Amino acid sequence: IITEIKQRYSLKDIAILTRTNGQVEEVTGWLLASGIHAYSDRSSDIKNHPLIIEIFDLLKFLNTPNDNVSFARLLLGEVFTRAVGLTPEDLRGFLFECRLSKERLVSQSLYQEFQKKYPQVAQGYLGELFNFVGIYPVYELVIHIYSKFQLHRFESSAGFFMHFLELIKRREEF
Repeated sequence: IITEIKQRYSLKDIAILTRTNGQVEEVTGWLLASGIHAYSDRSSDIKNHPLIIEIFDLLKFLNTPNDNVSFARLLLGEVFTRAVGLTPEDLRGFLFECRLSKERLVSQSLYQEFQKKYPQVAQGYLGELFNFVGIYPVYELVIHIYSKFQLHRFESSAGFFMHFLELIKRREEF
């Protein structure tokens, strides 16, 4: 139906109504799979967006550097691996190695182990961010994260990133 309609109307002028949220997700999935950009309230829900979750994990880690779970999730995320030049296999191997030698993690955090194995990445990406924590507002910190991790490369998620920034800004003004 969309193929026929788009011959007469611009895609931006077409709306699809559904009865349930489940149908919204299903139709949105069909459209995206067909290469048609689709927007819905469900597709703009940032709390379930995987890249926003990664940014949130980074913020949780920066707030609590001994939070091994947030740090591990950050390491396994697409944002981190794309930016730092390490492969997902390298990072999974590192985490597996740390898990096998968990007695070392009793006295040190996962981040400290990471600093030993990848000192340049730890300092260049994370160490620099620690300098901003507590000094700059969260909004400025997130802007710096967006720049540092080159989030402009995730073009299809730009709206989610901007919405996240808007929410932070509103929260700080409140």
